[in-house]
Amino acid sequence: MAEEFVNNYVVLDIETTGFDSYNDSIIEISAVKVVNKEIVEVFSHLILIDFPLSAFTTNLTGITNENIWTEGRPINEVLEKLIKFVGNDVIVGHCIRFDLGFINANLEKLFDLSITNISIDTCALAKKFYRNVLNHKLETLAKAVNTTYFPSHRALNDCLATYELYEGMRKINERKQ
Repeated sequence: MAEEFVNNYVVLDIETTGFDSYNDSIIEISAVKVVNKEIVEVFSHLILIDFPLSAFTTNLTGITNENIWTEGRPINEVLEKLIKFVGNDVIVGHCIRFDLGFINANLEKLFDLSITNISIDTCALAKKFYRNVLNHKLETLAKAVNTTYFPSHRALNDCLATYELYEGMRKINERKQ
């Protein structure tokens, strides 16, 4: 079965302090704009929060309190820029519902709006292309397909690995046709 792939899209990833989109916080948002299957623009910002990160979050992401407090921008500023960056493009991401859930929870709280763009989940797509892997985590798939960028729980690196995964699945799909 051949899948439909888009040539123009935005890859999106976030890092958070936990799993609850209403009680935990986004600490990093990155996106990569792709036109004609090529990266043309990058968006990446740390988010300023007013409480210290847990040791778990810092160990997982490598993001420190100092990073957040010196480089972080207010969430409302970053979300305004993100909405402009994404525009009406299709959004691609690994387990994208998680990312969009957090982003939309914040957009609804701050601006009473949400992102309703078409989205493509590379995790769901990978289940059709890579049936013989241990699991469909981005890290596992990146190893299996030997991406240049290895997922690191940093949003930009994860965007780049997701882009390579998506384009790799496109090539497999084209060979099937």
